Amino acid sequence: MLRPQSYPELIGKALVLEAQPFEVMVDDDEPWAEGLALILVVGLLIGVAQVVGALLFTGVMPPANALWATLLNGWQEFSTRLALAPAAAAAGETTLRQAWTSFQWYAGYAQGWSTLLRLVVTPVGLMAQWVVTAAIVFVVARGFGGRGTFNQTLGASALMVAPQVLLTLQILPFANVNSLLPAAWGMLILYRAVEVAHDLPWRQAAVTAVTPYALLALLLVAGGVVASLALMMGGGA
Repeated sequence: MLRPQSYPELIGKALVLEAQPFEVMVDDDEPWAEGLALILVVGLLIGVAQVVGALLFTGVMPPANALWATLLNGWQEFSTRLALAPAAAAAGETTLRQAWTSFQWYAGYAQGWSTLLRLVVTPVGLMAQWVVTAAIVFVVARGFGGRGTFNQTLGASALMVAPQVLLTLQILPFANVNSLLPAAWGMLILYRAVEVAHDLPWRQAAVTAVTPYALLALLLVAGGVVASLALMMGGGA
C-alpha cells in the first residue's frame, strides 16, 4: 500500500503522462484500494477548497438578501422602462430567480451548513465517475485483446483524477477552472492508463479511452432530444 506522501509525485508524473505512476498502480498488491484512497484524498482536498472558497467569497460579498433585492429591483425598473408586457416581465423575473439560485449553489454564496455537503458530494461524485469509467474501458479493452484485470484497470484509471487537483484553486474567491480542461486532460491520462494496464497499441488504447466520453455525449444528446419532445408535446396539449 502506497503512502499518501507519494500521491503528489504520482499525480505530477501522471499529468505529464509518464508510464511510471501507472505501472506503480497496476503492480500494487491491491490496485482498487490504492485507487480508492487516491480518489478520496483528492476529492476531500477539492471539497475543502470549495468550502473555504465559498466562505471567503461570502465574506467579501454583500449580504445575499441585499444583493438579491438589488438585482430584483433592477430588473423591475428595467422591465418598466422597456414597457414589457406583464407576462414577459414575470418570465424574466422567474429566469432571474433560477439564475440566482444556481449562482448561490455554485459559488456557495450564503448557503450556510449546506456548503459542507461538498465534502461528501465531491468525493462520492469522483468515485462514481471512476468506477463507471473503469468498467467501460475494461470491457472495451478486453474486447481489443487487453491483458489487464478489472482490479488493475481500477488502479491505473484512478490517476485520471489528477487534473481535478486544479479545482483546488477554487479556494480563492472569484477563481474558476473551466471544467473542459480537467475533462480533456483526464481523457489523455485515461488513454495512458489503458495503454499501460492492458498493454494495447496506441490506436486501440485511444479508442478505449474515448469510449466513456462518447457514451456520455450520446446520453446528453438523447436526454436533450427527449426533453425537447416532452416540451413540444406538453405545449401542444
